[in-house]
Amino acid sequence: MPFFKAKINFSIDDEQEKILKTELGKAVCVNFGYSEEYLLAIFEENQKIYIRGEKTEKIAYIEVEVFGNKNHAGYKNFSHDVTIIFSEILKIPPQNIYIKFEDIVAFGVAGNYFDKV
Repeated sequence: MPFFKAKINFSIDDEQEKILKTELGKAVCVNFGYSEEYLLAIFEENQKIYIRGEKTEKIAYIEVEVFGNKNHAGYKNFSHDVTIIFSEILKIPPQNIYIKFEDIVAFGVAGNYFDKV
C-alpha cells in the first residue's frame, strides 16, 4: 500500500486535487502495481516552506511510503512521474519539487496487521 503526502505552499482547488489524485493513482499502478484504491493521499496546502532562503516560489515537499519494497523498485520512475504531474498540474518548477521515499515494513488498517518480515 502506498502512502502519499504532499505539502505545498499555496492553495489548490477541488478540480486540481481530483486530477492530482487520479494521476498519482495511475503512477502508483504503473510503478508499484497497486491500483488507485490502495493509495492513501494527503494534500497539505498553504504550508510555510522556504527554499533557497525564500518562500516566494511555488514549492512541493512530498513524502512517499511504500509497503514491502526494500529494493526500491519503481522509485526512480515514480519520482519522475510525480515531478511531471506536479509541474504540469500545479505549475511548480521541477527544481522546487522534493520527494522523500520511505520503506514501510509493517502497518495496520481496519484492525488488521501487515508485516513484510
